[in-house]
Amino acid sequence: MTMTGEQPWSEFWQGETDEASVASRRASTAFASLWREWSTELFEQQSAPVILDAACGAGSVSREVIAAAQQADPVIVSVDIAYSALKKLEDAPVLRATADAAALPFAEGSFDAIASQYGVEYAGQEALEALPALLAPHGRIRVLAHITDGAVAQECSDNLTVLHSLRERELIQRVSELFQALRGLRPDLESCDAAFRQVAQACGREVQTRACPASTYAQRLFQDCATVLQRNQAYDPKDMQLWFEGQAQSIEAYAARMSAMLSAALDRSQIEMVLQAWERHGMADCTVKPVYAAADDSPAAWRLDAVRRS
Repeated sequence: MTMTGEQPWSEFWQGETDEASVASRRASTAFASLWREWSTELFEQQSAPVILDAACGAGSVSREVIAAAQQADPVIVSVDIAYSALKKLEDAPVLRATADAAALPFAEGSFDAIASQYGVEYAGQEALEALPALLAPHGRIRVLAHITDGAVAQECSDNLTVLHSLRERELIQRVSELFQALRGLRPDLESCDAAFRQVAQACGREVQTRACPASTYAQRLFQDCATVLQRNQAYDPKDMQLWFEGQAQSIEAYAARMSAMLSAALDRSQIEMVLQAWERHGMADCTVKPVYAAADDSPAAWRLDAVRRS
């Protein structure tokens, strides 16, 4: 399963959306100590390693490596498919490159270390298996990858259920129709109002049964729609049509990201296949273990570690 493409992730990282900032901050907090420990061990062996942060997102791993450097002088190459994600690293001493993790534009043996957090697996299992080819002799790799049936996967599933409710019940379409009727642009005000109320109630019930980020997103959307309807005379119909289209596209993009996360999650058998491929690439000390975030009963990620033989 490959990435959903650049567009959904560009929207995710564009600006400071609640969804992006909360997700990034939570992952950074949960896994920070793992990256500090990994980086410290790396710097004890090499004072100026060349490090790849693959599918880096907003760069939480890159920043943890920088924080651990102290007297070391690493060269950090931060790569992501979304330029809007890389822009969040403008203030960091890293080299930035836009690229799909399924086709990283680097020669074999280019890096002394490779890191990835919730990243490369979006490009498919094959992309994970191919990473060791980019390592120099004695190079090391650490990957934190999505895990099936874990805490993050459950949250993604809940998010997707809420988003499907908004999409399949055509909430935005019903709001658009009612807005037009209120503005006298269509004659069926009563039926539009009834259709909107029915959809809003059904979506509201779905939101109330799930405590997840998409429910918070939906509640804000409900509030915005209510404002538009209550103040309908204050808005230009042409402008509002663009707004309605934008909201529908945002729901689609959000759902695409959640589907991609669920598709990217790996089970035990898939992880074992990745490690076997790494061993064929000359990797040693290949290990995998589930990682738990604070207060989660279910694992949040797989942690994969290995070192390339000389």
